[in-house]
This record gives sequence, structure tokens and C-alpha cells, in this order.
Amino acid sequence: MKSISNIISNTIQPYEKASEVKENSKAQQTKNERQDHSLKPITDEYIPQEKQKPTGLYRFGKDNSGNPKIYFDDPTASDRNVDICEGNTDKVEREIEKLKQMQKKLEQQLNTETDKTKKKTLEQKLAQVQNELLQKDNDTYRRQHSVFS
Repeated sequence: MKSISNIISNTIQPYEKASEVKENSKAQQTKNERQDHSLKPITDEYIPQEKQKPTGLYRFGKDNSGNPKIYFDDPTASDRNVDICEGNTDKVEREIEKLKQMQKKLEQQLNTETDKTKKKTLEQKLAQVQNELLQKDNDTYRRQHSVFS
């Protein structure tokens, strides 16, 4: 009868020998690969491409004398028809100017008026004009009511 330890140790020995053989073959393969790579110089390859259409970006180039220069490719310069719109706020400005004149006129009338009932109506009209001026005399109102052509 054989002991179990002898049986286990006998089975392990061939496995160890097989792994050594595999390791040796791997080491030889890597040596061969290293030799193959060391023989061939590693170089980059230039692949020419078609010139791309400018996208409105900065790019490097050379001027007529060969000096480096930065160029800006403006896509709107030659490729597109650009419609130019102008905003006109003259109508709004006239309206605001009329309100300011009305305010001055009402203030003058209010200062010269002696009748209390007429003075109250002038004060109400003046308050209305001042509120309207507060609403209209700003950039937002001008922008919203400008005429584009």
C-alpha cells in the first residue's frame, strides 16, 4: 500500500515540469519578438488628406516670405449672403420726448394754478405721464418697440 502523500507528490511533479516548459517557450517567444522589433525601425507614416473647407477657426500658415503666420478663416466672408438688419428706435424716442414735454407743461400749469379742483386733475394727469415715462423710458421698451429693416 502506498501513502497518499506519495501519490499527491507524484502528480504534482509533471505539472511543475509542464509549467516550466510553457514559461521557457514564452520567454523564447518574447526574445524573438524583441529581436524582430529591434530590427525594424519604428517610423510614422504620412497620409495626405484633402484640404478641408474653413470652419471659421484660427489656423497656422506661412506668409509669402515663409514666416509663420496665424490666419482666421471667416466662413461669412465669401460663402454666405449676409442680410444686415438695422434697428430703428426713432418712433419710440419721439414718443418719449412727447411725454417729457407733456410732463414739463403739466408741472408749469400745476405751479401757476390756484384752483384746487383743477390742481388735483393736473396732479392726476402728471402722475399718469410720470408712470408712462417710467414704463417707456428704458432700454427694454426701446428694444421691444424698435422697427427693423
